[in-house]
Amino acid sequence: GAGGLAMAGAGGVLGVSAHPSAARGPGAGKVASANVRYLKGGAEAVARGDRSWTWRIPGTARSDALSFSLPQWLGPRSPLLARLVTDGSYLRAGLGAGYLVFPAAGVILGLLAAGDAAGHGVLVPSLNLVVLLLVLGVVDAFAGFIGVLVYGAALALGGHLAGAADVRLLLGLGGAWFVTPLLAGAARPLRRVPARTIAHLWDHGADFVVASLIGAWAVQKIVQALPGLAGARVELAAGADLCAVVVLVALVGRVAAEALAANLYPRRLAAVQPQMVLDPPAGQRLLALAARAAVFTFVAVAFVGPRWQLWAGLALFAVPQVVSIFGNRFPNHPRLYHYLPRGILKTVIMLFVASWVGSLVVHISNDPHELIADAFAIVPIPGAALSLLGAIGRDGPETSQTWWHRAAGTAVLLVGVAFVFGFTG
Repeated sequence: GAGGLAMAGAGGVLGVSAHPSAARGPGAGKVASANVRYLKGGAEAVARGDRSWTWRIPGTARSDALSFSLPQWLGPRSPLLARLVTDGSYLRAGLGAGYLVFPAAGVILGLLAAGDAAGHGVLVPSLNLVVLLLVLGVVDAFAGFIGVLVYGAALALGGHLAGAADVRLLLGLGGAWFVTPLLAGAARPLRRVPARTIAHLWDHGADFVVASLIGAWAVQKIVQALPGLAGARVELAAGADLCAVVVLVALVGRVAAEALAANLYPRRLAAVQPQMVLDPPAGQRLLALAARAAVFTFVAVAFVGPRWQLWAGLALFAVPQVVSIFGNRFPNHPRLYHYLPRGILKTVIMLFVASWVGSLVVHISNDPHELIADAFAIVPIPGAALSLLGAIGRDGPETSQTWWHRAAGTAVLLVGVAFVFGFTG
C-alpha cells in the first residue's frame, strides 16, 4: 500500500545521501563513514572508568592497538568495514580485551541459527534466535556482522543455498542483524560529549527517542519484506512487531551505554577509536557503488522483474551516489543548504511525499504487477532529486539550536510517528 511505497521513498533518502565528508575534501572522512553520521567524540580527561581494572585484562594492549589502527587501514579500502570495526569502541573502552566475548557470541549464534534454519523449508531460524542476533547486532554491529558471515557460510557449506531466492533471503535477514546501529546513527548520533546543560540533556533525550524509533521501524520493515525476498511464506514476518519492540528497547540501552562510556571512559575511548580516517579514493568508491548496485538489482528483480522500471530505479539509486563521489567538483550554494531539509525533518517530509506519489501510482495502475514496477521507478524520484540538490547545497553556516527549534523538531517527530502507525497520511 501507500505506507510501503512511502518506506521505499524514505529508504532512498537514507541510502543515497551524500558522503558526510564530501564538502571537506579528500582525507577528511571521519570514522563515521559508510554514508552514516554516527558517533561524536568526547573530552579526553581521565575519569573514574579510565582507572578501572577491566583494561588490565591480558591482551588489552594488543586489542587497543588493533582497535585504533585497523579502522585507519580499512578506511581508504572499505569505509563500511571501518565503521563496523569501530562500532564496539564503547565496549572496548570499558572491557578491554573482554570485548572479544561479543564477536565470539556472533560465531556461536550464527552456527546455532544455521543449524536451526537448515531444518526448515524456508531458511529462517526460530524467532528466539533471530531476536538474539538482532540484539547482538544492536549492541555491536561488528559482532552481528560476524554472526551473519558464520550463518551464511554454514548454510553454503551445507548446500542449503539452493537458489537466488535463498541468497536474497540471507541478504535481507543478515542485513537486519547488523545494520540497525548504522540506520539509527543516520538519524541521531549514538554518542555525544557529556551533557552539561539542560539543552544538552534535551538533545540526549532526543537521541534516545529518534534513534530507537528509526532503528525499530527499519527492522520491522525488513522483517515484513522477507516473504517477498524468499518468494514464499515466511512465518517470521508475523513477528515483525515483536522484533521492532525488542530492537527499540535494545537501542535505548545502547544509547545509554554510549553515554556512560563517554562520561566514565573518555581517555579509554580516545585510546581505542581514532577520530579521523582517510577517505577512499574515487575509484574505490565507484567500485563499491558498483557492488552495491549489483546487490540492489539482484534483490529488486524479485519484486519488479526484468523490466524497464528496474533499470530506472537502479539509475535513481546510483546517480545521486555517483554525484556525491565527485561532489567537490560541483559549485556549492550555501543559501540552498540553508533551505534543504535535514535529519528527521527530511525523513518525515519524504514519508509524506512518497506516500502522495505512491497514491498517484495506485490510481494510474490497474495491474498489480505493473503497480509494483511503476512504484519502484516513480516513488524514489523525489528522494533522488533532493539528494542531487544536496550535492550543490552541501555546505553552509549552521544555525544555532534554540528551544523553538527543539519544540518544532518534537512536533515533526510526533507527526512522523503518527504517520508510521497509520493515524495520519
